[in-house]
Amino acid sequence: MTTIAYKDGRIAYDSMICSGELITDLQQNKCHHKRDILFFMCGAMCDYEHFFNRFFEGKFRPDKQEADGSVPEATAIVEMIDGSLWTVAVDEDNQMWREEIPLTKIEAMGSGKMFALAAMDCGKSAKEAVEIAAGRDVYTGGKINEYVIKHFDLIQPEVEEGPIIQYNNGCIEDAYSPAQSKNMVNSILKGMIK
Repeated sequence: MTTIAYKDGRIAYDSMICSGELITDLQQNKCHHKRDILFFMCGAMCDYEHFFNRFFEGKFRPDKQEADGSVPEATAIVEMIDGSLWTVAVDEDNQMWREEIPLTKIEAMGSGKMFALAAMDCGKSAKEAVEIAAGRDVYTGGKINEYVIKHFDLIQPEVEEGPIIQYNNGCIEDAYSPAQSKNMVNSILKGMIK
């Protein structure tokens, strides 16, 4: 498989290709440019064309399977012409789905996804996260590439009341703002009174 990570306007991805447990290439470019759209691909390379065809035909959430019953084993982080990012995949029911990635969030996919997400949660960049994933995931490796998305400098970070992540000696601790704590306590109390 592979590891693709997104954080702070940058997409990082490895260059290793495997066939089962055999490494077949350490210099594969997993960024594909089609019709002014960039696809950062992971999954079975033999399914990429099928994936691209389904994408450009707009076959998202079809009512029935393809005539040949095939399901592409490929997923991608896609940068659209306007600079927006999307996760696009085909599920086990042969349904293609997509979900927009808020540019102020983090995202990862592929076999090293969990390692990359944990690394970014601990403050690492997308590229550093893929490097860390390559150290643990046997299907991630080779050269780690990085791409800066379009228009990221125009993005204003969203202000959210969410968990505040604090780092103590390399460990993550969740803390909550005073307003959140009060809201949580009130929600719990309301639930107990019913």
